[in-house]
Amino acid sequence: MSRPAWAVAALLVASGCGGGEPVDVDRRSVAISDVPSASTHGRWAVDVVGDPRNPHSGVFAPQVIVALVGEPITWWFDDDLPHTVTSSDGGPLDSGQLRAGETYEFTFDAEATWEYVCVLHPEMTGAVLVRQG
Repeated sequence: MSRPAWAVAALLVASGCGGGEPVDVDRRSVAISDVPSASTHGRWAVDVVGDPRNPHSGVFAPQVIVALVGEPITWWFDDDLPHTVTSSDGGPLDSGQLRAGETYEFTFDAEATWEYVCVLHPEMTGAVLVRQG
């Protein structure tokens, strides 16, 4: 976890603002209005979709998700490009390459903040803030 939990939480709060305000995400500026803010698949889900600003990449939507210990999170791959969900710092996430129509599910068993990346598109980053219920 390279970024302190407070920084990820600040990103979570900022991402709820809407309106296209720039947010620093791994040293690059992203307008919030350009990135989907919620999954179309439900509360404990992340969509992996094409990036409307870059046809050669994708985005995790939402980029930051708060989940409860013991609740499975599902990443839904809805992009024509292959993507991965891989922990940034040796954490437990490792989906391998997945394509449109496939899913990856993981259940966290402890409270923590986990950052992840698509190893094929390193500009794609996300985080899961796992909390007790």
